[in-house]
Amino acid sequence: MPNYKVLLVEDDKNANDIIRYRLAKDGYLVTGVFSGTEAISRLETEEYELILLDLKLPDINGLDLLPKLKEMSTAEVIIVTASNSVEVAVEAITMGAVDYVKKPIDFERMKMAMKRAVEKSLLTRQELAINKLVSNNSKFPEIIAYSKTMKTVLESVDRAAASNSPIIIYGETGTGKDLIARTIHLKSDRCWAPLVAVNCANLSERLLERELFGYEKEENKGTDKLQRGSFEVANHGTIFLDEICQTNLAVQYKLVRTLEAGEFKRVNGRSMLSTDIRVIVGSSQKLEKLMEKGKFRPDLYHSLKSFVISVPSLNERKEDIKHLAKYFLDVLSKDSGKKRKFTDAALQILEEYSWPGNVREMRNLVERLIIICNSDVIDIDNLPVEIKTGKSQ
Repeated sequence: MPNYKVLLVEDDKNANDIIRYRLAKDGYLVTGVFSGTEAISRLETEEYELILLDLKLPDINGLDLLPKLKEMSTAEVIIVTASNSVEVAVEAITMGAVDYVKKPIDFERMKMAMKRAVEKSLLTRQELAINKLVSNNSKFPEIIAYSKTMKTVLESVDRAAASNSPIIIYGETGTGKDLIARTIHLKSDRCWAPLVAVNCANLSERLLERELFGYEKEENKGTDKLQRGSFEVANHGTIFLDEICQTNLAVQYKLVRTLEAGEFKRVNGRSMLSTDIRVIVGSSQKLEKLMEKGKFRPDLYHSLKSFVISVPSLNERKEDIKHLAKYFLDVLSKDSGKKRKFTDAALQILEEYSWPGNVREMRNLVERLIIICNSDVIDIDNLPVEIKTGKSQ
């Protein structure tokens, strides 16, 4: 069961070392701490699938610590105890522990308990992640696809979701590459885990490296705290790197290493961290052309190009324009409590406009019209001059 992160809270150094060694041989990524204070500190910056908690700690009783750990993390907790008291075990499970293991440890028994606990932890995360994604995307959950070109895109989305390969999504700014990536994630086997989106165009090289890989404070400097990067946060899920065409060769090199080895270091970090992740990238420029100009690494391009989806501009999918306009108007009008509609004449004007800002421009226009129009019917007279004249501003 590789790549699952375990926090071991055990004050006995010899026992801590032995447990970490035995579990590492089975592929678990075990972090060992020796006190309740250290455990709380770790959970403030790290996420784990499982916590192994000794009851006798130097600074706090394990049963007193248990509620705090459950409050801070979705990780399941297995109690490790030298006590033969059934009452203690029952109390721990009543307080939220999923199981308990007695010392001296039967490692076969422990591994079985851990397997069940990790499965339960992942199921909990799946439910939370799906609920969060549905909530976050409840306003615009649909991809409108009446045109042949968008129906082809949706067919590609279904095929991409069924695989675990990296994906390149090409499209002009505002075409909805992020929505395509989100839909692929929701339809994939990784839907239970996080989807983390990073816009590479908005960050400097230094900040982008920190955002992607995380950051550890330098020795003898206390100004910066540990920061978990997107590859760490999105473990077992999907990372969407929009406008990857804007990254420089140094960042691209680190991305190649992460994709090939499945591991990375935080900025200023001293140890390698493993990641099991699905990578989707978005680009408004053709990466092969940037590669020919020496602006994009060939090895990164070839690592990413397993599956390519091209999202058409709104001008290339005119059959969808009136449906998108109606959809945005219906969804955005709900907050006002009024049912609004476009006249056929207004929809005709919208279909004739070139939409250089694509779907994003369409949404912003509809939002603007809802604000400025007092009538429940939006007609030609309500449309901005640039829309009626076909000249974008």
